[in-house]
Amino acid sequence: MKKKRLDQLIAFLSEHTTVTIQELADQFNLSTMTIRRDLKELEKMDLVRRSQGVVTFNTFENVEMDYNIRWQTNLQYKQKIAQQAREWIKNGDTILLDSGTTTCCLAKELYDFQDLTVITNDLNILKILLNYEHLTVIFAGGNVGLSSGMRVCSGYYTQEFLKQFRVNTAFIGVMSLDMEAGLFHSTADLALTKKEMVGIANRKIVLVDNSKFNKRTSFKICDIQEIDHIITNRFEKENKPLFSENIDITYV
Repeated sequence: MKKKRLDQLIAFLSEHTTVTIQELADQFNLSTMTIRRDLKELEKMDLVRRSQGVVTFNTFENVEMDYNIRWQTNLQYKQKIAQQAREWIKNGDTILLDSGTTTCCLAKELYDFQDLTVITNDLNILKILLNYEHLTVIFAGGNVGLSSGMRVCSGYYTQEFLKQFRVNTAFIGVMSLDMEAGLFHSTADLALTKKEMVGIANRKIVLVDNSKFNKRTSFKICDIQEIDHIITNRFEKENKPLFSENIDITYV
């Protein structure tokens, strides 16, 4: 019960960034005392900071949050992004699903395809795909790493394996995205693996919720011009869409 409450609290804070303790109490119908106890737990995890009744969610640009936390964060947007991404797939395609929580949502949308080949390096995605008997599933093996709770293959062997293929569409997940500088990730092996994925695809689509925009992490994947399309949710605070002459953007 407490874990579920903390996950919901984290998801809410990641979306709203800065709120008061009273607003959190009202939102979750809890006492301020209970909220303060929960926030102490999140402070120990270095996820939030408090000052005079105001709570601020820490934005990590070089450190990935735990997989279970990321799964809950902006989940409703990730599901909508995945549903939109499904429209870019047709029977007979060979597609690539990069590692990540949004691409994991897309994997769950492939249940009724009858003739589809899917390549992935994400063990969580593989587990989902193996339930769909009409799919041909290819796993891109290599060095198995535990990336913040996410089991994923990357590195030299994964990259060499991927070079054997050409796919219709690669659905790429990123840790951060800057419309001028490009796509980024926090680890070198995964950034290089994602770069290889971009290189083998006829069409490259980035699936990313808007919390990842206007940030740069340590390792660059590719330039923005190398991507064909971005699917994301609207920036409600700015109330205006992103614009780029180099890339198409679909909003959900």
